[in-house]
Amino acid sequence: MRSISVRELHDLMASGGTIDLIDVRTGMEYHGGHAVGARHVALGSLDPAKVMAARAGAQDDPLYIICASGGRSAAACDAFQRAGFSQVVNVEGGTGAWSRAGLPMERDAKAASMGLMKQIGLLALVAGVVLFLMPCSPFSLWGGAYCPTTPGQTAAAAPAVPAASSLDFQRDVVAASAQAPVLVDFHAGWCGPCTAMGPEIEALVHERGERLRLVKVDVDAHPQLAQTHGVQSIPDVRLWVGGREAARFVGYKDRAGIAAWVDAAVQR
Repeated sequence: MRSISVRELHDLMASGGTIDLIDVRTGMEYHGGHAVGARHVALGSLDPAKVMAARAGAQDDPLYIICASGGRSAAACDAFQRAGFSQVVNVEGGTGAWSRAGLPMERDAKAASMGLMKQIGLLALVAGVVLFLMPCSPFSLWGGAYCPTTPGQTAAAAPAVPAASSLDFQRDVVAASAQAPVLVDFHAGWCGPCTAMGPEIEALVHERGERLRLVKVDVDAHPQLAQTHGVQSIPDVRLWVGGREAARFVGYKDRAGIAAWVDAAVQR
């Protein structure tokens, strides 16, 4: 996969050349701030053939692809290449690197504000529902009489998940799987199914204690790791047992489905 630094890309723009740059983040991210000259093509609705057919310049000119930090743009480049288009170039570090380098950004303040208000409203609604249903909450449907633990008991602590900054795949996954099975959850904050499934995985790991461990890998924070392991779509969940990958699945599963999948893989 070809790549280019943000500084090199900006220099190409400044030289007067025609640059075709697409931003594959979500609409709210794009309108909140994007590299100057970038047009929006969300990764979730990406159609490589359609994008190529709509290009104004020569079809064999490079198509530069950018996201927040490199994870989604790498996935988009892979999608184009699998569709037979090899002239794609991944922008290293994404808009994060572009902004840190002090390069020009464009913002749609009104659209970003509206998107933020929608997100805040949705979060408030979800929080209200959780408080209503959560045992021991003063607002709970069940009241304070129903709790998962009784006085004097302490719920078992869930196995620690390595912080993104300290993640060492060889140590935290390969070596650790010799002691207990390790779930590896490749995800991203912008991915709806990932956000929905995350608590399901964590609840299962909490329930099983030291018999199952969890390592969460944000593909935007670790684009090279995701690429090394061939992650093309998320959520992508892998199970490592005894120092090797034993099973994987892509897409959403609920807690019961994940538990059955883990048990079947461990028993093979």
